[in-house]
Amino acid sequence: MDKVEQLRQSIGLVSLCEGKIPTERVRLLVIAGPKAGKSCLATTLFDWPNKGDRPLVIALDETGPDSCAQLGYAVSAIKINDARLVGNNWARIQSILQRVEDAFARGRRDGIWPYSSIVVDCGSRLLDKLLEDMKDAADERQRFGYALKAAMQFFERLSDIGVPLVFLAWLEPSLVVKNGSKSKGTYSVTRHLGGPMISGSFKHRLAGMCEVVLYMEKQKVVPKTPGADKDGNLRVFHTRMTDFVECGGRFPLPEPVTPARLDTVLSMIYGMVENPAAVRVTELIR
Repeated sequence: MDKVEQLRQSIGLVSLCEGKIPTERVRLLVIAGPKAGKSCLATTLFDWPNKGDRPLVIALDETGPDSCAQLGYAVSAIKINDARLVGNNWARIQSILQRVEDAFARGRRDGIWPYSSIVVDCGSRLLDKLLEDMKDAADERQRFGYALKAAMQFFERLSDIGVPLVFLAWLEPSLVVKNGSKSKGTYSVTRHLGGPMISGSFKHRLAGMCEVVLYMEKQKVVPKTPGADKDGNLRVFHTRMTDFVECGGRFPLPEPVTPARLDTVLSMIYGMVENPAAVRVTELIR
């Protein structure tokens, strides 16, 4: 062992980060345009990871889970108005959180999960609901501070439950801003990247805390394309920047994932199926 290696080992807490398969919960953020079918993604978690397993949908968007019925799936969902007798929106959300946490805590003692994953539909409506609670506040900073604190608690409490967590959100497309005058030599063009359409700074927090951000696109394809629906629409997950929309994350995934299925993505992340984008990590030799 040379002197450099001896010095390295003397630190004692150094380990090689080899991109190991996760054993804890994974959090995904899925952003999609209007009427792209993001609410129906919950149906792709039926029978994942085991037959009979089901996702739980926490519906801040009241009509989202009902769209799954059009595909023949009755999803298990809690709508915020189901707790309408409990105070303002944040009080209702906390009541829902407590019920979910209590059920998972009881199941953990028996070594079972009531649901195998949780889908939040959607992050965009979450902030709208929280900001609604403070609509009469004189200071906008107070409104957004309240909403950010509550949204962070919501995210952290769901994360602590321990099952895969999927946040859905509306798409904010990329934006090109032109300023100045060409004749005066002050003309400039700035492109703002697209991402989740969520009010305030929570959108940046959410995108940063989720291990993977996926951009779902609905494409029109020729009839009988594998994975397309009866209307000739194919939904794909982009895992690299597409149309100047930021996506990607901590775990390698193929670009694109076709068709867009949450069970496929999670199975690749957890090493349950082959991941074409996975790379073998080796230590650099001096």
